[in-house]
Amino acid sequence: MYCTPEDVMKVLPRQQLIELTCDMSGRSVTQALPEQPDEAVVNEAIRYASEYADGFLRNRYQVPLARVPTIIRDLVVNLTIERLYLRRPAKDLPESVKRLFSGSLKTLELIRDGRMTPGTLAEQTTLPEPGQTRVKSRPAVLGGPGGWLEKY
Repeated sequence: MYCTPEDVMKVLPRQQLIELTCDMSGRSVTQALPEQPDEAVVNEAIRYASEYADGFLRNRYQVPLARVPTIIRDLVVNLTIERLYLRRPAKDLPESVKRLFSGSLKTLELIRDGRMTPGTLAEQTTLPEPGQTRVKSRPAVLGGPGGWLEKY
């Protein structure tokens, strides 16, 4: 997985994360919310978001990435937040979450298409671009009309 629950908690306030992860099934309406977010729900959303990102990265990189670039971590956090909000179908998605998701999706498409590189890793090293370099040239003409030997 490309991010941790702590990464998500850096972006979402704790109380909001508790509300998004707490299922009320089996609880009375008067019961107070738990003190901590449901980590199993957060981890499931992170798993989904990581696999979703892998779908875009698979064309250019070997997935799952052994070392995670910071931009990929941030994109997966955004996708995780969107996934957590989708657990509450009765509420409309906030406009900011919609923008986060569409921006993350566009960035993943740019990376997939090779128009953007994932950048640096958390350790500040550049992620190598995999693949082959192919060079094509015309065969050398040494003799005959227009050949190299006629120039001497």
